[in-house]
Amino acid sequence: MSGGNLVIISKAESYGGAGYTSGRINTRNKQTFLYGRIEMRAKIPTGGGMWPAFWMMPQDDVYGGWAASGEIDIMEAANGTTSIGGTIHYGGSWPNNTYAGGSYAPGGNFADDFHLYAIEWEPDEIRWYVDDVLFYTRTSAQWY
Repeated sequence: MSGGNLVIISKAESYGGAGYTSGRINTRNKQTFLYGRIEMRAKIPTGGGMWPAFWMMPQDDVYGGWAASGEIDIMEAANGTTSIGGTIHYGGSWPNNTYAGGSYAPGGNFADDFHLYAIEWEPDEIRWYVDDVLFYTRTSAQWY
């Protein structure tokens, strides 16, 4: 913790055969979500090889292994800081899975300040937001 914020740091150091260390928060067997608004306030990192993400995996793999039982990516910024993505994964198990998503790039750099990343999840629709700006919607008719 620093200044009231949880700080997850990536370091260039050797551990377990990898040349870096980092961290994550995993709520499996601690907290589950089914519908509602799920959000995170975060300032994303800069630097090559970074892939900050905020996503949800199923508690139980009811329909099979990844991604047959689904995954909801609330926010991902793979190797860049000017665009944010949101994606839903579903269908068969990898590599026969399907995914669909949208991106948000309003200009500027998401690493310059804190932003609010969220989804609103209802039985028949998921909506993705950055700073309460809707940037993508997917309905259940589009993911079944």
